[in-house]
Amino acid sequence: MLHDKNFPLKEKNLPDLCADRIDYSLRSAMAFREIQSAQYFIEHLSVQNDQWIFIDLDSAEKFAELFLHINTEYYSGIFSAVMFRTVGDYLRHAIQKKYISKTDLYTTDKQVLQK
Repeated sequence: MLHDKNFPLKEKNLPDLCADRIDYSLRSAMAFREIQSAQYFIEHLSVQNDQWIFIDLDSAEKFAELFLHINTEYYSGIFSAVMFRTVGDYLRHAIQKKYISKTDLYTTDKQVLQK
């Protein structure tokens, strides 16, 4: 259970589809209100030879366009860059002031925020 090789659908390198990438892409698209439901994409997914595939070109193109949009606008856009930099700066400051320690970074967000 601890080895990804036992779960070939879970993780793959880009551009291949994997369960993790499908999951976070569709969750994000719904959270950002880019789509109302993930049902269309789920219904058009299939597995062949330990690989996720879309059953038709139209659904594959729609997912690719959605993934590109989510990635460009949310994951690699300026707002994400500023957020990641700011969180890093806050964490560095908290470590320097000894509000938290480096080992706290291996706990949960809730535990760090409580400190």
